[in-house]
Amino acid sequence: MFSHFAKQTFGPKPSAPQQAIPQGRFEQGLVACSHEEFSFTSCRNAPLVGSFFRPSAGPGSSEPIGILVIVPGNSGDRSASVTFLERALPLGMAVASFDYNGRGMSEPLPLSYGLFEHRDLALFVDLAD
Repeated sequence: MFSHFAKQTFGPKPSAPQQAIPQGRFEQGLVACSHEEFSFTSCRNAPLVGSFFRPSAGPGSSEPIGILVIVPGNSGDRSASVTFLERALPLGMAVASFDYNGRGMSEPLPLSYGLFEHRDLALFVDLAD
């Protein structure tokens, strides 16, 4: 779903996520899942990094019933979405989150405390739509 938005890696990563993020294929409870990391361009023309977790396709499975978008807090990053996987994925929901500029693995621009972040969230939601 997000793979057509993925772009090449953008140089060194500013900081590690606060929590471990499962990579590739993994199991959450009894559900086989996958994680895709992707990037998109912020409203300030800087790369932002996101995560998309989905129940893996298999016999009898279909597209996720919805996408739970997790928005990190002011000092957080997308690794906060990991805590939601346990409940959302077994229900057939995908989980998506991203790092704002200056957080996690995104470009280290300063936070604007809402001046630009709401625009980046709107771009992200449009990707998921």
